[in-house]
Order: sequence, then structure tokens, then C-alpha cells
Amino acid sequence: MMNPTLFEADEAPNGRIILMDLNVALSENFNEMRSYPFPTFVTKVERYRPWMVDLLRDEYVILITAREVRWAKATLKRIHEQTGWLPQEAHFNDTGYSGAEAPKVKRTQLHSYVFPEHGTQMSQYLAIESNSESVAECIVTGK
Repeated sequence: MMNPTLFEADEAPNGRIILMDLNVALSENFNEMRSYPFPTFVTKVERYRPWMVDLLRDEYVILITAREVRWAKATLKRIHEQTGWLPQEAHFNDTGYSGAEAPKVKRTQLHSYVFPEHGTQMSQYLAIESNSESVAECIVTGK
């Protein structure tokens, strides 16, 4: 899912592309998710780390998440309402894997969307990821 941007990836600062995790890394209250029906959490409760968004504003950001694709529009709307910001690209889980299998989801997203579009030169990517198994998948993916 692409979003309009003022610059393309090759015009991003330092040629860097940020791979941004949604759950836990960007969402500051993801731990409250089970306290609400999920649609309510996504549309009314979820908050995003303002300091993280401030760091990301001038970067080329690809949001990569194990959250199901059916929540993409509502999630991106909430991010924009809360922060006034959107990533340049957002890839939600359309892989067939459960969200509980985040490392597999993200590896599939990298190979299906990110690498075909932006290449496999790993030095251009910086991943901000909360799941240590997903981090390991990203490292393995580079080989």
C-alpha cells in the first residue's frame, strides 16, 4: 500500500529506508490491545510514540506489520489523526500467515514488496523492530 510523499526513496536522507514495526515499536500502548475489542482499539484507543514519529518525519519509512490487511485503512487513518504523519509505504499482513507468526509475515513482505521495489542492498535499510525473531529474520534475509 503506497502513500503519497514529497520525496522518493532514492531522494531520502542519506539514501536510507527505515523499515518500521507497528506493534510495540510505533504503538505506545499496544499492551492495552486485549482490554478492548480490536476495532475499538485500532480506531479509538491506539496511540503512537510522538518522539518516534518526530524522528521519522524526514525519513523514507516503510511500515511493515503483522497486523491483518483488513485493518490497514483504519490504522493509517488513526496514525494520521494522531500524528499528522504517514509512512511513505505500508505493508499489512496479506501473507496467509497468522499475526502471531510475525517473523514469517515480515520476511514474506520484504521479499514480495520491499526488495523488488527498492533492491537488496542491505546497507540502505535501517529496521526499527520490537520482535527479536523478526530482527533475526531480517538479518538472515540479507543473505
